[in-house]
Amino acid sequence: MKTLEEAYSSKRLDVGHFRIFGSSLYFYVTKNARKKLEPIAELGIFVGYTDTPHNYWVYLSTIRMTMVRRDVRFDEEKAMRVSLERELKLHADDDILAAKVEEPHIDVEQSHAEEPGVETSTQAESSIEGRKCTKEANKLLDDGLDNVGEPNSQRR
Repeated sequence: MKTLEEAYSSKRLDVGHFRIFGSSLYFYVTKNARKKLEPIAELGIFVGYTDTPHNYWVYLSTIRMTMVRRDVRFDEEKAMRVSLERELKLHADDDILAAKVEEPHIDVEQSHAEEPGVETSTQAESSIEGRKCTKEANKLLDDGLDNVGEPNSQRR
């Protein structure tokens, strides 16, 4: 999907300056605003952009105020970790709440004996293509296809 600007100019827009909302950041405290043994940087939370370039709205939880700051360092890796943990927790809750469908039990003698102490979800099952796949790998593959789509010749 293209934006109007992309359709008109046939160029992709640069969005490298976008930051994750709610991510923690550190902003520089000038020499005039701090005393001798106070820290050089303080912790804040990114809440938005200003009209002026390179200025950001920062929420300071220590004084419960929002201020405009320029010299900031974002900690987006921490925000991504927290976001992924929340998403995994939500998906885990969905799996628990989902109704489980019981498969009919068929007595077929298995050629390989199950090892004691090994979970059934980690045991490999042979698929149609002949490769060994686990249930987790199949779930990751399905999620990837849903999010990214089928591979084509342009994308590798």
